[in-house]
Amino acid sequence: MSTSLKELYLSYKKWVSDNPMIASDFETSAKWISYIFAGRIQNSSVITELVYSMSNLLVLFNDCIINESRRTLPVSSGSTLKTWLTVLEYAEVFLEITAKSVWGERGRWILIGLVQSFKCITRLILLFTHKEHIVQIPPIPPLKRRLLAKQDSQDSPATIGFSLKSGRIIRCVNSASPTHLRSWKPPAFTTTLPDGSIPDKPLDQNLLMAETLYIVKPVLHLCSMLRFGPKAWRPYLLSLFMDVASLHMFRTVKNQGGTPCLSPRQKMELSRREVALLLYILRSPFYERYSQRRINRILEGFSNNLPLVGYILRPLAQYIPHWQETYFYMWSS
Repeated sequence: MSTSLKELYLSYKKWVSDNPMIASDFETSAKWISYIFAGRIQNSSVITELVYSMSNLLVLFNDCIINESRRTLPVSSGSTLKTWLTVLEYAEVFLEITAKSVWGERGRWILIGLVQSFKCITRLILLFTHKEHIVQIPPIPPLKRRLLAKQDSQDSPATIGFSLKSGRIIRCVNSASPTHLRSWKPPAFTTTLPDGSIPDKPLDQNLLMAETLYIVKPVLHLCSMLRFGPKAWRPYLLSLFMDVASLHMFRTVKNQGGTPCLSPRQKMELSRREVALLLYILRSPFYERYSQRRINRILEGFSNNLPLVGYILRPLAQYIPHWQETYFYMWSS
């Protein structure tokens, strides 16, 4: 039995490695199934989150197989922590809903506290011990499989060099020029990794402080929420202040001097955090006091006046309260 399972696993690994785009189609189909389940069957929220979490975990699992077979990305010292953190990011909403249905509100808040504490400690370890510059969400992003397929169809240029976590640039052996043509200067920092991305740049002291502020924010907000209540203004304003302060520190340092201090991937993560500020419109108590009626009025107006739009906006209006009451939808990071 164990031999047959091993053979099945090896066959699956080979199939995913040889057919990454077909695997992507299956993963996308699984995510659409979760949207179809939403609101249509009893306990649909639990089933929907289970299917959606499993589809994301399947993407992560298949990406690991592809990365292992092609060595698309270098293995970092904190890869195990990043993997567990990514798994938790994908499954946290399902865990919260399940804990509430099994253990009630008290069990739900205990699980939320444990998850946020683990995420905070893990991110701090990645930041200070493994020199992970600006921890992404999720820490292991999905592979760009279309780019890999494009690289497979044509000869890609050799990588000149790569950057270590310390910031030191190492030249690849296959990119070395003949001795009489060599400049002996270190390769520029704009060299790319095997997946085509530019290496992240090390953070200075001010940027480390900004990233630390962002990492500890969920735990401090959760403590404030437990002290003053989930619908009080103090936790809301504390979280908003820490988000804005962290982003301001990043932007201030980024605009100083003539050379950029962040890689494109780091800038993209900061842009994601800026867009995430829009969630404060849906977060309590601002949502109940100011935005709930306006959002419902806008969605109802579009649904009644635009053909076919109501089929999308009416389920959305019905599902917003569920998102708004789920902690990890609103306050995950």
